[in-house]
Amino acid sequence: MAGREYSIFRHTFWTGDTGRALRAQGRDAQIIAAYLFTCKSANMIGLYYLPLPLLCHELGMTREGALKGLRRVNEVQFAAYDEASEVVFVPEMAFQQVGQELKPKDNRRSHVVKLCREMRKCKFFQAFMEKYRVPFDLPDLEQIEAPCKPLASPFEGSGPRRGKDQDQDQDLSMGEREIPSRNGKKKFTPPTLEEVHAYCTERGNGIDPQAFIDHYTAKGWLVGKTPMKDWRAAVRTWETRRREAQSASTNSGQQSRIEFDN
Repeated sequence: MAGREYSIFRHTFWTGDTGRALRAQGRDAQIIAAYLFTCKSANMIGLYYLPLPLLCHELGMTREGALKGLRRVNEVQFAAYDEASEVVFVPEMAFQQVGQELKPKDNRRSHVVKLCREMRKCKFFQAFMEKYRVPFDLPDLEQIEAPCKPLASPFEGSGPRRGKDQDQDQDLSMGEREIPSRNGKKKFTPPTLEEVHAYCTERGNGIDPQAFIDHYTAKGWLVGKTPMKDWRAAVRTWETRRREAQSASTNSGQQSRIEFDN
């Protein structure tokens, strides 16, 4: 999953047929291919959002250099990238991260289905389903596209709310729980990956949307000890701290680690 603590990255990547083909495409193609397997944005199915500015920042590449490298990994059929939607698909990644097949009772299958629901509208979803529906025993496309049921939760919530201002006037239905505020009157619905991705892309801040969601999901969508009220404000806080850390890094000549206490 994105934000995962580890990934399977086999040594044969460098010596196998694909590795040799990538080597023939040049150093940047090898670096990008390895990055697509190991970056924080990646997930276990190899179908995920990857903003181009983030790739450029983390690999130290120009936009033109990154696009050239992505075209080269596509030429050897290692991965495909859609610049318009900023979605990457690494066709063999799920087999390497998950295995050659999934049984119906395998706990990982439910997580794969969840990721499929998140990515069901992307350009490469149909190709993913054609490749993995049978070996992973995935539901039919119609079931994947159907709205998922809310997750079991100790929190009470009756569905998405419509806010009064423009920032809140969004479709927040995502099959996730609502987080009650301290006074128990107003409720907060966690954003979808697509919403965070769109907002970060709009602001061009280079923040990893999946890392943002994983961070606050683990904290129960609390800021300190207070229930979150505005996730966009939290994104802007990350953005400010990222900018400050980068400024400090530039001034000191050393790479600074960005820490988020909230």
